[in-house]
Amino acid sequence: MHLKRTTEHFQASNNTALKSIAHIVALFICFLAGAIAGCLWAIWSRPHFGLESYLCDHFFFAAQRGISASLLTTFFNFIRWPLTAFLFAFTPFGFIVIPALMLLRGFFLTYTITSLAVIFDSSGLIIAIALFSVTLIFELPALFTFSCESFRYSRSK
Repeated sequence: MHLKRTTEHFQASNNTALKSIAHIVALFICFLAGAIAGCLWAIWSRPHFGLESYLCDHFFFAAQRGISASLLTTFFNFIRWPLTAFLFAFTPFGFIVIPALMLLRGFFLTYTITSLAVIFDSSGLIIAIALFSVTLIFELPALFTFSCESFRYSRSK
């Protein structure tokens, strides 16, 4: 009797683990599709004619004056994507919006990084690393964690 309950518990937890892995894979595919689309769009669209002079002026001004951002603004910029995924977990259409959110995040992130690389060549990659290193190290894992749990929760409704 005890062995049967243990076996049923193991099978139930194994099913939960498989569903979690399936959710992670599905959301990663959405993110990857957005990332590929963002990269290709930045290379093929060539909207960089006016953007190059704008960014050069912005970087020059920032070097002259310095950049300051409030802690609250920085914190909000860090948590806005994971917070959005968390909030959509409680809506009836979260299982549709959360994969779309991952697709958009992948698109916007790689579009920006690729645009910087296209505009400024190798120094654009250094600029992208400086701008997005914290995002890539901390915010993306948080986004995937919140998105997976939110997606699982919204699907269970």
